[in-house]
Amino acid sequence: MEIDDRYGGSGSHLSSLTDSGNNQDDVETINLPFTFTFYGQEYNQISICSNGWLSMGDTDMESFRNYQIPGV
Repeated sequence: MEIDDRYGGSGSHLSSLTDSGNNQDDVETINLPFTFTFYGQEYNQISICSNGWLSMGDTDMESFRNYQIPGV
């Protein structure tokens, strides 16, 4: 099943999300069409990083780290 909207899928292309390498990463926050409960807290946004990780809610963190769950 195709998800890429540029090829007929129902997903969303994040055209502003770029990664120029050497600590020039990017993160974009999008609104979810539903509320998501994670560790007892409700979220309606998710942040997506060019490094391949997701974060619940809005964040401007761009680097990658192995933080514990739930993070502080």
